[in-house]
Amino acid sequence: MITLSRRFRHVVYALPVCMLLWIFISLLALESAHKPIETKWFPLMYMNINRSGMYDSVNDNFIHSFNKDSASCRFTAIADRDKKPVDLRLIVITYARPKSLVRLIKSLDRALYGQSNVMLEVWIDRSKTHDVHAETLYALQNVSFHQGRCNVIVHPFHVGIRGQWLSTWNPEPDSSEIAVILEDDLTVSPHFYTYLKMAHSKYQHRRDIYGFTLQGASVRHSDGSCCLNVPQENKVFLYPTLGTSGFSPKRDHWIKFQEWLKYVLVGDVHIPLIDDHVSSLWYKELSKTGKEDSMWEMEYLFYATSMKQYTLYPNFDQLGFAFNWFEDGLHSKGESITDVNEERKKIVLRFNVTINDLPDSPVIVDNNGDIVLVEGAL
Repeated sequence: MITLSRRFRHVVYALPVCMLLWIFISLLALESAHKPIETKWFPLMYMNINRSGMYDSVNDNFIHSFNKDSASCRFTAIADRDKKPVDLRLIVITYARPKSLVRLIKSLDRALYGQSNVMLEVWIDRSKTHDVHAETLYALQNVSFHQGRCNVIVHPFHVGIRGQWLSTWNPEPDSSEIAVILEDDLTVSPHFYTYLKMAHSKYQHRRDIYGFTLQGASVRHSDGSCCLNVPQENKVFLYPTLGTSGFSPKRDHWIKFQEWLKYVLVGDVHIPLIDDHVSSLWYKELSKTGKEDSMWEMEYLFYATSMKQYTLYPNFDQLGFAFNWFEDGLHSKGESITDVNEERKKIVLRFNVTINDLPDSPVIVDNNGDIVLVEGAL
């Protein structure tokens, strides 16, 4: 009886401890089941069992759509993305600015496309530790694009802003599609495609035009001061420096540039900086903090200058077909625009120009903002 009592007493003493431990574990499980995931970043092989979309642990890409609605974006691996021919391919590059991303997609959904076949591709980069921004993924759950098909592609590894710009559009040599590359802190005019389609059609045979920007007002790239002031009778003009606030390359030039850049990068070829150009100063400043690889434009500037090629800019009362909100990121800090009225002041909201209104030979403007040739070379 004594032995039994002692054993019984030990059990009695242990029961409250076990019950408290069981209650604590139960509460944790209950909280985890109902509490939203707060992790800001998904690790490389994270399995998202609380959402309808999930990682494929083999190829590390999303293989299931978050949404079932036909207007929703579909998550897909790079190799499985929709490559069917389209008239317009909208390439949105993003990383960790979900609110800006949703704002851009909504503006793209409001734009006018006529009967054109449109594909929206949202490319998400990873961090240098290969993590994916969770809030950006969640933001795409409820985004719909009604103007065409929509694919979301998560890069399998970190590619940086250079990789985002230079690896996301790879047209076939006989492709007739128009592509426009948009960073996520932009919004577009409802008429951006009307203008872009017109510009491509008007100047598709011009060898000196590398591509087309949606950007309106620009700084003078000789010294960085504001702003280019091209006479308004010139509805478009040619400029040596590209505008990254919505850029649409010409197919053949883009393919040749990619081939040249591959040779440069593989061969570790040194590319000199452009003289008397403010971007060279920006590049040197970024080099001090090890961020010079975020300026892919430097190779482009050298290439375009060497080939005597220009970007075509719109010139409609200093208004553009894209608006830059300058959200905090690699190249901006504390410059974000919060006044929503600023967009309406600087974006084209009414557009009645026809293709015949565009000049056959746009003027050429140098980086100082001076017209150097009244008629561009053919």
